[in-house]
Amino acid sequence: MNTATTYMGMDLVSPIVLTDAIPDAELLLPMEEAGAGAVVLRPLLEEEIIWDIKLNQREKAPTSNYGVNLDYIAERMPKDYVQQYLEQIATLKQRLSIPVIAAIDCYSFDSWFSHLQKLTEAGCDAIELDIQLQPFHPSVDTNTVSQFIENVTTVFKRVSSLPMSLKISSHFTDMVYFTQQLSWMGVKNITLFNDGPSLDIDLQQQQLVSDIQPHLTSDTLFWTTLCRPNVYIDLSSVVANGEEAIKALLVGATTVQISHCNGRTHSTDIQSAHTVLHQWMQKYSYNNIAAFRGRLVPSDSIKNYHAVRNLYIRGLKEQREESSF
Repeated sequence: MNTATTYMGMDLVSPIVLTDAIPDAELLLPMEEAGAGAVVLRPLLEEEIIWDIKLNQREKAPTSNYGVNLDYIAERMPKDYVQQYLEQIATLKQRLSIPVIAAIDCYSFDSWFSHLQKLTEAGCDAIELDIQLQPFHPSVDTNTVSQFIENVTTVFKRVSSLPMSLKISSHFTDMVYFTQQLSWMGVKNITLFNDGPSLDIDLQQQQLVSDIQPHLTSDTLFWTTLCRPNVYIDLSSVVANGEEAIKALLVGATTVQISHCNGRTHSTDIQSAHTVLHQWMQKYSYNNIAAFRGRLVPSDSIKNYHAVRNLYIRGLKEQREESSF
C-alpha cells in the first residue's frame, strides 16, 4: 500500500505527522523510521519570544502587555532557549530526511514577528502558527479575531517565503467562510483545531484543572467535513491513533497530526498508527491515500450539508422511535 502524499507542496512518505515534537534528533530519528511523514516542532510561545527580545536587548520588548505570564516564563526559561531552538532546527535538517516544520504559539499582533525571519533563516521547511486568540472578552468579537489572523497572514508573507500553516480555534461562528478566506490569502494548510487544554474542576481542591490529551473530536470531524468542499488547500486534523487517522482522512484531511505529548508518544505509537492505516487500506483494496481521502464528503456544498443534517435527523427519529411518545 502506498501511503505517500503531498502537504503544503512537500512530498511526504505518510500523512501521519508528529506534532508538538521535542526538537531533539535522537528522539525524532526513530519517529522518522517508524513512518512519520513530517515533524511539527514544539512551538515557541509568544511570551518566550518577547522575553528573548528583552534579554538580548535587540529592540524594545513590550513586556507590560503580558502580565503574570511573562513573569512565569522569566522564572523558567533559560537565557539561550530560543537560540537553542533555532540551532536545533539546523541540526534536525542535517539528521532527518522528512520535512521539519517550526511553530509559534501566538495570540497578539506584536514584536514576535521578528522571529519569523529567524526561523526561516534556520532552515525549516515551513512554519505553523498556533493561533490562541479566543473570544474571552465582550470587546473581542468575531471581526476582531478574523482581522488579527488576516494581519498575521499578511505580515508572514512579507517576512517569509516559506509555506504557512495555521492551527486555529473552533470558536468561530462562520468557520466555512473564514477558512475559505484564509485559503484565498495564501495560507497553505489549516489545522483543526487549536483549542488548548480541556478544563475540569477538582471538587476536593475546589479549583480549575486542565488536561491536554489531543485526539479527534466530533467538532473536528464535523468542520473538516463541511470545510473540505470549499477550501482548496490542505486541511489537517489532530488525532490520537491509526483509527482516528483513517476517520479524518475519510472526511478530507490531507494529513493527521499525532502529538509528541512531551515525549510520551514513542516510535511504537507512530508505527502502530501506520500499521493500522496500512492494514485498513489493504482490507478495503485502497492502493493509495487519494483513493479514499474525502470519500465521505460530497463535492457539492449543499449536498454535503444535507448529508450532515441527514445524520442529525436520523438520530433524532431513532431516539423518538425508542420512546413511547
